[in-house]
This record gives sequence, C-alpha cells and structure tokens, in this order.
Amino acid sequence: MWNISEIGACYSGASGQAIGQSGILEVGKSYIVSIEVSGMTNGKLSFDSFGDGLNEIIDNGVYQLSGIATIPDLSITALDYAGLPFNGCVTFAYVLEPPIINVVDCGGGIVYTVPSNTLDAYKGFIQIAVPWDLPNGKYTIQIEDVPIQYVSECFDVNDHECSLLLSWTNDDNGYNLDYQTLKLVNKLRVVGKLWNVAPNTDREVFKFSNNTRKIIYSETDMVQDLTIKDVVDYTARAIGIGINHDQFNIDGEEYYSEEPNLQPNWRKSSLSAPVVIKVSKKTSGLINRNCK
Repeated sequence: MWNISEIGACYSGASGQAIGQSGILEVGKSYIVSIEVSGMTNGKLSFDSFGDGLNEIIDNGVYQLSGIATIPDLSITALDYAGLPFNGCVTFAYVLEPPIINVVDCGGGIVYTVPSNTLDAYKGFIQIAVPWDLPNGKYTIQIEDVPIQYVSECFDVNDHECSLLLSWTNDDNGYNLDYQTLKLVNKLRVVGKLWNVAPNTDREVFKFSNNTRKIIYSETDMVQDLTIKDVVDYTARAIGIGINHDQFNIDGEEYYSEEPNLQPNWRKSSLSAPVVIKVSKKTSGLINRNCK
C-alpha cells in the first residue's frame, strides 16, 4: 500500500494499487509530467494518465513524460517487474501544461513552432531548444502561456563580424536556476573583442646575505581585456552574473574574470554603455618553481 510522508509517497506490498490526484488534467490537452523516484529496489511504476501504455519506470531517477491526457486524473500504479512487486518512493510528481512557443519573423509570420515534446521541464523551469537553421533575418520568440503572452525583443540571425559568444554554467544549482537537472547553459553573443594582452605575474623572491636574489616561485597569467561595445541594463546584469559562474566561456574557451564586479561606463546621453572586463584563460598559468 501507499504511505504518504515528508519524503513523498512510498509503497510496499502487493502490486496493482494506484496513487494520484483527481481532476487536475483536462482530457485532450498536452502535458509534461516530471516524476522523481527514489529508493526503488524492485518492481516498476506505470504512469496511466496518457493511456498509451508506454510510460513505465523501472529505476530510480527523474523522468519527464509528455503526452495527451486521456483521463482527468494524475495516476501512477505500482506493478510487478521480473516477478517482484514495486518497492520504493515517488518523491514528487509535477505537472506542467506546456506553453505554445513560436519563432516569429518581425512581420508577424510564424516560421517555427517548438514541439511540446522537445521541452525540458523540471519543477517549473522550462528549457527551450530552437534549431537556428533559419534564413538570415530578424525574429522574435513568442510564448503563449494563457492568459499571459511573452514576446522577446527583435533579434538578428545573421553572420556577425567582430562578435564574441559568451556562455556560462554552474556545477551546482545557483542563482535560482536548476543547472544540475536541466544541464542549463546560458549564451549571449555580444559585439566585442579580446585584446591588450598583459602578463600578470605573482612571484616569491629570496634575498641572500650577500645581496643576491633568487626567484623561488613565479606564476604568470596572460590577462586580456574583454571589451564589449555596448550593454543595456539587463545585459549588464546578465554578464555580471555570468562572470561569477563556475564555468565562463568566450567563444568556447574557458576564462576566469579577474574582477568580480562589472562596471559599465554609463553615459548621461545613452541607455547603453561600453564595458571592459579583465579576464585570463582558466588553465593558462605558467609556473616556475626553483627550490635549489
């Protein structure tokens, strides 16, 4: 039988009993359901709400199921597997009605609709993958999440000279984002350049009694200026957070920000500002040790 506790709904005993919630689905609508299973030692679970008989779980982990509701209830049934009854816990089951996501040209025409079964969803976070094999042009992303509509700014899909692709991610969850489950990588293309290479050396020197000196240890990093032509308020905030992530990449190479704070050169006559960030390659340190 099912037992409800703080860790979730746990089951042991004869198979065939279902657990769920009544009346939360609308028959005929598409849904994404995330289910986390833990402590399973044998048996399997069947997710029954889509009625296709394909959604079975035979191991611990987080599962994302997509389909069209055939019953109004969220229903999970404990079943036998390999001759053994289910024994384990459902830690959570989260239901999301996926929004309609369109890529729209700036004339208002829909050029691509993101299939709902390609969305990665986990506890309210949604990760959207759009194949950018679209013709060069200007587009927006529009998200219909009734009764709210989200519309991005118009962006240009084109070959951009003098641009850099910044990306950042975290090893663990942070900044109120789920990096571990969604494998989330933030990306932002900016007009900018890497230049002004300057060796930055930290060293320890021993001075002998005869006034001679010997370098005991030295380490040199090649520090560069990451200069971005213009940022506005929200891109400045994004980059300021990005440079403090576990991995910060520029055109696919990992860099380290020498400064934790972003300081755009704001001007009274403009809503945008240039910014310069001191960066060095994360693994570029040149080390000399001399203990003789």
